[in-house]
Amino acid sequence: MATAFWGLFWALDEMVTGRKKQSEGGEGGEGGGEAKGKRVQELYRKFRDECYGPIPEVDTKEAWERLAKGTLVVVDVRKQEEWRTSMIPGAMTKEEFEIEVHKDQEKLGFLEGKDVCTYCTIGMRAGKYAKKLAGDLKGRGPKVLNLKGSILGWVHDGLPVARRLGETRHAGEEVVKEVHVNNPKFDLAPDGYEARWFGQSGGSLLARCGRALRRWASAAAIPIALGVALAYLGGWWGAKSGGH
Repeated sequence: MATAFWGLFWALDEMVTGRKKQSEGGEGGEGGGEAKGKRVQELYRKFRDECYGPIPEVDTKEAWERLAKGTLVVVDVRKQEEWRTSMIPGAMTKEEFEIEVHKDQEKLGFLEGKDVCTYCTIGMRAGKYAKKLAGDLKGRGPKVLNLKGSILGWVHDGLPVARRLGETRHAGEEVVKEVHVNNPKFDLAPDGYEARWFGQSGGSLLARCGRALRRWASAAAIPIALGVALAYLGGWWGAKSGGH
């Protein structure tokens, strides 16, 4: 019984989610996905203006192109639980970056001909770190840039994120559709992405149900879903009662 019920629940979720995406014009179209992307940029500007002030920035598309050309070192300033979920492909963790700087303090050979780009969830931590790092590296070559919108801006612009296959950046990566958003207030991942945050087990039944119900509510589908579920339960109860 339980297996059948949850199978129905997730089938309804797929049906509702599919309808919602279609009504929004698909990923990247008008509707909830675009609104979330705009909210990410609003929060990025708010954090910049209130927390660390104007600093050099780079947009996601330029960062992607420069990363591919090898002229940009991308630094993930988030905590381990966050970057282990996913990160910008080829990025270094803050700890890895600082180890490299410490090993080559005088020449900074690994930064020759490159600039540094920092990111976090939306931009607050990255902006603060970029400002500090710019002071530390002043007059030593590389520019320090903050990524506009950070990792949420990145995925909203259709760029990929990856999960490491091992503990180090040399272990290889696999592209995933998951992103750590730090906390529920920043649950602004685009359609098609699974959001994670601290204190929440993304694979737990409760968390999955909560996300499904939020999607249903935004699609105005709760009456339909509950009606079908109750009809199913009513039929099951009737069959069970008739069997006694």
